[in-house]
Amino acid sequence: MTVTSRQMTTFLMWTFIPVLALAFVVLPLLNVVDYVRARSWVAAPAVIETVSGQPGATSCAVSYAYEVNGQAYRGSKVSFVSSGVSVGRKPAGCILLEQHGYPGKGDAVQVKYDPGNPDRSVYLDVFPAMSVWSVLIFAVFVGVVVLAVRPPGRPVSTP
Repeated sequence: MTVTSRQMTTFLMWTFIPVLALAFVVLPLLNVVDYVRARSWVAAPAVIETVSGQPGATSCAVSYAYEVNGQAYRGSKVSFVSSGVSVGRKPAGCILLEQHGYPGKGDAVQVKYDPGNPDRSVYLDVFPAMSVWSVLIFAVFVGVVVLAVRPPGRPVSTP
């Protein structure tokens, strides 16, 4: 059996598009769901313990300590954008830290935590716009691929 170029293209399209959809649609939408769920989270004062990276860096991290009902907690989640999202070589967390200002060690900040599970917290409670852009870009990509591999249409007949 000989495999045609069109069959191979169709196979690859239907094999890789679901994998790409997971990375560019499902995971980013989960970031948005986390953000929406966190609307009920509670703000708490926190102290920055460590900061790595600086404006322009390709890696960064922030850790902070906060207290809930007398119990100490530590967190390191910068935002609701997953750690794998990046623009160029710069992770989304670093971009957000640049936009909102890198904190310094010992700085007093506000974090939000989940009252049902105080171990879950976030430093920058901002809408994960990068996740939405990821979904939109993927939709355009899929549209272009589908248009490129669809069978040619019948010519329009004139009476």
